[in-house]
Amino acid sequence: YMFDFAQWQKTIAPLPHVSVLDLYPCYAATVAKDQKPLSAYFWKNDGHHNAAGYRMMAHCLAQYLLAQHPEWPAYKNLP
Repeated sequence: YMFDFAQWQKTIAPLPHVSVLDLYPCYAATVAKDQKPLSAYFWKNDGHHNAAGYRMMAHCLAQYLLAQHPEWPAYKNLP
């Protein structure tokens, strides 16, 4: 599944303090590293994240936030 963020980026980019984060590259890296199928991170019935998927999302968001704000000490202990 690939979502086209072009329209979102045109709409949101001019807004101050708002970002759009494409999680796909981080998801692809996590799936490759864990050697699990992408389906292991989503419910089969509706395609929403399961517990493993939300863990992956949280990890990807934390990596992004740490890269943007290295001064934030709460993210220093990431695996």
